[in-house]
Amino acid sequence: MTQNAWHFCFAKVYAKVLGTLAWRYVYEEGYKMFRELIELARAKLRVQEFSGKVSCGQVSAAIETASGQLFSGVCIDTSCSLGICAERNAIGTMVTEQEFKITKLVCIKGNEFIFPCGACQELLMQLHPENAELEILVNDNGSTLKLKELMPYWWGNT
Repeated sequence: MTQNAWHFCFAKVYAKVLGTLAWRYVYEEGYKMFRELIELARAKLRVQEFSGKVSCGQVSAAIETASGQLFSGVCIDTSCSLGICAERNAIGTMVTEQEFKITKLVCIKGNEFIFPCGACQELLMQLHPENAELEILVNDNGSTLKLKELMPYWWGNT
């Protein structure tokens, strides 16, 4: 169980005793852990059209590495499927800077948190063995899932 998950279980138990004050504390603490990533990802969201065949910025992603560095990227959509997801765009910059281990990931489309697509999940798993433990923000209350929870039967574990 992740530290975040433990905090939320703790809050659910004690919220009954202490009321909403306990829940609010845990909500704010969970959100704080991802606040900088959320702000970075939201700052990059801006839909742009280039040539009628290419657009970008509908989805953005922000990554925190084990060293504490932050990287971001936006999706680039093309009319002929040569585009790139926001997560892979951020990963490209991260790898360029010789970073491979990720601890946190935020993916945003509009006002919603989304999961990385299957191709992005696969790349995240292959980049570093410890990336299976990276936390992906699920919603704005600070709930997270580990990458390995999205890919419990990953072929690389066999």
